[in-house]
Amino acid sequence: MRQNQITILAVSMIILASVTPVRATICDDLLRTNQMDAALECYLKALDNNPTDPAINLHICQILESKGQVDQLEPYLSKLNRNSKDASAFIEMLGVNYKTLQISCDGNSGCRRYFRAGIGITFIPPEDLEAAKASRLAAIQKQLGEGNLWFYPSQGGKSVSSIENFPVITGVPLPYSAQVKSGEREFTFNFIECSGLNLSITDLDSIRCGVPDTLAQLQIEIDDPDYEVFLRNTTGDKLVNIDDDKYYLSRGENSEIMFQRKGIPLLNRKYLLITSLVLTSALILFQR
Repeated sequence: MRQNQITILAVSMIILASVTPVRATICDDLLRTNQMDAALECYLKALDNNPTDPAINLHICQILESKGQVDQLEPYLSKLNRNSKDASAFIEMLGVNYKTLQISCDGNSGCRRYFRAGIGITFIPPEDLEAAKASRLAAIQKQLGEGNLWFYPSQGGKSVSSIENFPVITGVPLPYSAQVKSGEREFTFNFIECSGLNLSITDLDSIRCGVPDTLAQLQIEIDDPDYEVFLRNTTGDKLVNIDDDKYYLSRGENSEIMFQRKGIPLLNRKYLLITSLVLTSALILFQR
């Protein structure tokens, strides 16, 4: 009886081992005949039996890049054999052909820290932009039309946002153009130089103050009128009164909440004074 079980198991392993190469061969034929959508679906199914196969993952990366979907490469890039000639050439190509476009914005947004902006930009590339990069640019254009960009504070009163995997012009060192509210702007984004795109607050369609995932909105409600609450940075003595307000708390600030009876001097206090069983209720809201 045990001999039969071993035989069945061995046969099953042989059948399973033969499925992936056969399927990969079919996928290779689809790729070779430029049937990209069918080839991608085929390779993704081949991953079910061998999710770490470097050759299959490389083919998936190549197809996604050809479709302008370089933002979807990450799960497969980590499984490539970077010592292989084909994989290293592909990774080098990505580094040359796609970079991060920095968008700087002048002017006061009226927001405390970060803001999300709806922004009407139409990118105008040179006519001879490669097909994969033109597809990537079209995808960026669609995302900008459907969503928003986060802007972060920067030096000199500017706010900065970024678009990852923006297509670099490698054939001819010509500039991009971008059509915004105030007119057409040129910016260099080619294999010689990758500069940023400079805008102003007036170029934005809408601004919404808020916080990204790296911050938390802290709201305090005091139950006892004889007490007040402060937020203190543990690396110093800076105190922020948040009694009747909301405060955007960065997780990197290492802050602590202080509940203290009103009228007690706060200077150089290194302890927390609590004499009531229930003084306050605190609600931390993580906005996404």
